[in-house]
Order: sequence, then C-alpha cells, then structure tokens
Amino acid sequence: MTAFETPRPGRVPLRWKIAALAAGTACLVAAVVGVLVHLWTASDIRSRAEMRAFNTVHSAMDTYRRTGTLIEGAELDPPGLPSALRDPDDGDRHTAYDGHVDGNSGPTVWAAQRVGGPGSQVLAYRVNTNPELYGLRRLDATMAVASLISLAAAIPLAVYGAGLLARRLSRVSETASRISAGDLDARTGPTKGRDEVDDIAATVDLMADTLGRKLRDERRFTADVAHELRTPVGGLLAAADLLAPGETEDLLRARVRDLRGLVEDLLEISRLDAGAELPVHARVPLGAVAPRP
Repeated sequence: MTAFETPRPGRVPLRWKIAALAAGTACLVAAVVGVLVHLWTASDIRSRAEMRAFNTVHSAMDTYRRTGTLIEGAELDPPGLPSALRDPDDGDRHTAYDGHVDGNSGPTVWAAQRVGGPGSQVLAYRVNTNPELYGLRRLDATMAVASLISLAAAIPLAVYGAGLLARRLSRVSETASRISAGDLDARTGPTKGRDEVDDIAATVDLMADTLGRKLRDERRFTADVAHELRTPVGGLLAAADLLAPGETEDLLRARVRDLRGLVEDLLEISRLDAGAELPVHARVPLGAVAPRP
C-alpha cells in the first residue's frame, strides 16, 4: 500500500468526493430544468386558456347579438364569475384567473364582456385548465423519473472517471514517497493525461533529477575534500612523531590523530554514498559503542 493509499481517520477518497460533486451537480441541473419547464408549461397553459376564452367570448358575443342565443358554455352573469369581471368599466373583453378547485373543475380562466351599456348583463365564458394541469403533473413525474435514471447513470461514470484520476495521482504520490525514502532513480513518467496531473508528475520527476544532481555534487565534493586532506594530515602526523617527547607533543599528536580519524570517516562516507562499499550489519554489545563515562 502506498502512502497515497494509507488510510487516515476521517479520510474520504477523491473518487467519492468527485462522484458526490457530480451527483449534486446533476441533481441541481435536473431541479433547475424541471422548475423552469414546469413554470414555462404552466404559463403556456394559462396563456392558451386565456386566448381560448377571449376568442370564444368574441364569437359568443357576435352570436348573441345576432340571434339572441348563447353558444354552448357561454353564460350571462354566471354565479362563479370573479368579482373583477362582474362590473367592468368599459365594454371591452377582459380575462381573469380563478385558482379555485372544485372536484375536477379548476383552476379556471374566465373571459367576459358587457352585453350593452353600463348596468347591462355580462356575457362570460370559462375554460377549465384541470386536464392540461393533469398533463403537467404527468410531465413533472416523467421528468423526475428521467432525472433519477440520468443520475443513476452519471454516478457510476463519475466514479469510474474519478478512479482513473485517483490512480494517476496515486502513481505520482508513490513516486514521491520512493524519492523521500532515498530512491532517487524513481520516476513517474508520462501519465497520458495532458492535464494538471501530468504537470505534477513532470514536476516531481524534475525535482528528483535536480535533487539527485545536487546530492551527486555534494558526494563528489565530500570525496574530493577527504582525498585532499588525507595527504597533509598524514604529513602533520609524521611531523608530530618527530617532536621531542613531552606534554605538548602528546597533545598535538592526539589532535592530529583525531583529525585523521575525521578524514577517514569522510572517505568512508563518500565510498558508501558512491556504492563502492556496502555496510556490514553486525550485532555488537551496547557497552562497546557507548561506554560509561
């Protein structure tokens, strides 16, 4: 398991976050489209009902004035006529919406026109919009089912696409983990995405190249310093052996030996870093390497 895949408390996989975002977006789009279609259709139903009532009143008024009879559906001063149409200020045709529902009747769109002068009867015609509204309710149900089907199809696709993205990111994370563990030859390579993930992978590989180059330069510098110091330190030690015995000679010789030990340690480190030598693991008593003072 890579560091990218290591479970952490409260960690939510990226694929599920993307899937949740896709599902939320699909729900929002479906809701917005559903509301807009509902409002537009309801407005269209009302507009067509008003136009139908308006035109019917025109035909009914013409028939009534010529023959004195009412066409089917037309009424004079009907009891359910909205108050706004009972006493119109002029002789023109007017429409009104009545949202009252009584069984299978309503909501209703009324159209009315005064037969004669002021105080005369009002000829009215109403259009029941309940059949059209029933069709609208069926349309709403159909859109809801279609939205659920689309959502059921979108979520698996979102999970699959997010899984592809997560695997590419996991590959980059694994490479970064190997580099941090000391494997400077680890590379991600092309991720076949040509997107931000591919840029991240290229950046990680470039970082590994730069880090490896700097470490090689530091190792080379350490080895060069150790080799350059080895000769003069050896000369100092030989010169210290020529001094006359005494406290000063012993102190100087001890310091030169310490310096030579540091140089030998630097050489050993440079050889280990270069891979020229491999460390040998062995069990040693703790007291041998950390004696008591």
